[in-house]
Amino acid sequence: MNILVLNASPKGKNSTTVHTALYLQALHPEHTFTVLPVGQRIRSYEKDFAPLRAELEQADLLLFSYPVYTFIAPYQLHRLIELIKADGVDLSGKFASQITTSKHFYDVTAHRWVEENCFDLGMNVVRGLSADMDDLLTGRGQREARDFFDQLMFSCEHGLFITPPARAPEAERTVYQPQLPAAAKTKGKDVVIVTNCAPEDENLRNMIADFRAALPFDSRVVNLREFPLAGGCLGCFGCAVTGKCVYKDGFDEFLRTQIQSADAFVYAFTIADHYTQSSFKCYDDRQFCNGHRTVTHGTPIAYLISGDYRYESNLRMIVEARAEAYLPLLDRIRQTGVTCILVHMPFHMAIFDPGAAEDIFPQFPEIEHWYMAGHLMGGAMASQFASGHPDEIDGLILMGAYIYGDYPDENTLTVYGSLNQSVEDHIDYTENIVEIEGGNHAQFGNYGPQKGDAPAAISAQEQQEQTAEAVEAFLNRWIRTEKAPLRGFFSACRKPPRRPEQRESRGKRGRFGRILRDRMCFLHRSVGCGAFLLRNVRESSERN
Repeated sequence: MNILVLNASPKGKNSTTVHTALYLQALHPEHTFTVLPVGQRIRSYEKDFAPLRAELEQADLLLFSYPVYTFIAPYQLHRLIELIKADGVDLSGKFASQITTSKHFYDVTAHRWVEENCFDLGMNVVRGLSADMDDLLTGRGQREARDFFDQLMFSCEHGLFITPPARAPEAERTVYQPQLPAAAKTKGKDVVIVTNCAPEDENLRNMIADFRAALPFDSRVVNLREFPLAGGCLGCFGCAVTGKCVYKDGFDEFLRTQIQSADAFVYAFTIADHYTQSSFKCYDDRQFCNGHRTVTHGTPIAYLISGDYRYESNLRMIVEARAEAYLPLLDRIRQTGVTCILVHMPFHMAIFDPGAAEDIFPQFPEIEHWYMAGHLMGGAMASQFASGHPDEIDGLILMGAYIYGDYPDENTLTVYGSLNQSVEDHIDYTENIVEIEGGNHAQFGNYGPQKGDAPAAISAQEQQEQTAEAVEAFLNRWIRTEKAPLRGFFSACRKPPRRPEQRESRGKRGRFGRILRDRMCFLHRSVGCGAFLLRNVRESSERN
């Protein structure tokens, strides 16, 4: 079989991902592998697509190889898909699959996006491999790669392909017409509408105009198509040190002066290729030039989306999870009388803003007692922050996570699903532990399925309801003068005490905690990794 590996990583041969394909190539000399660094050559293909067209026509199987970048694939792969569709090269009937590397944050949506575009091209799609970044260095990771390839070949031979999702029905499209009354404008607030609206896109243009008319604040429009972007993020991490991008196109200055300075952001785009035109993805990726800090920290964000949004389930997962992955849980906790603050993290990765909580505390000087909570890695990073700031944090709430560092067990609530075995195996303490029968890892948030997570036996709503009840009981006992451990709560699900040999790992936990602190890790708000601060309003008047 002729296998064409489309290496969409901007790092080319230095890509971690492509080495899995090279490993498979070494194991299977009976197949012909051709590896193309399409991520690095995307500009040349824009000028002359013929060389790539010839390779695509000769291939039996297209194997997309890329790292997961901000919820989907790198800009370079988005642009490649646009070029393939624009050229019209016939790929119908060919096989397609993919290999990615990530920390499994939105790898599901990345894979689905590639699958959807392959379906558009009439290809037969086989489920891909989502590997961790260092899997190829382990025996388990190598075995998974071999198993993936064996399954890929078996599927191609026997026709075991993914079923395409339902498409939007053909219908005459009417252009949206402005209809909202103009509102009086309040001065002093700057709302920026970031869009990639094409000159001929009357529908989106009218939506933006109507929104601006009804908005009670002054607003301005920044069109990404008008900025001369020199290329997509190279993943070089140079900006993490210098705060400046290696490109000399002025994007970092444009980002800080034209966008980051706004009081609120509105992202407006038309659905294309199951996301939007690639300039928006280039903007998304290039935001790393902000020294790996978010441009939207603590700022209201909204979306204006033109197209058949209801038929784009994967896009909905991306947009809605970015906006509200943990809002249902926090809203339920809020109903108990607790004010909840969701801390937005740069690129949904906490390592890029390790001191975010320090910026939150001064905004609420009237609050004396703070509780920090987090989900999975967010819990680990919240635990680390609490350990380093014991005078600022009154309590710690961990969901699908366990204590890292030296924070006291008696001041910590640990909640996890009974199907999340990896968490249970690491809990080496016995106080304030709630196990939710039938719960899994992902359902503490509303971001969809996660690789390696067992299907839950209860609904997300039920899991979050029990979590909120556990949090309420934990916080209520702090309001009382006594701080008795939360024993017997959800007694049917309560975790039994650890055996002595299981407690021996306690010292290792503290050591790992120090390693994390040295690496300046903090809170996560990402797929499977959320972090937020809770402040109990009732405490201000009832405690002390």
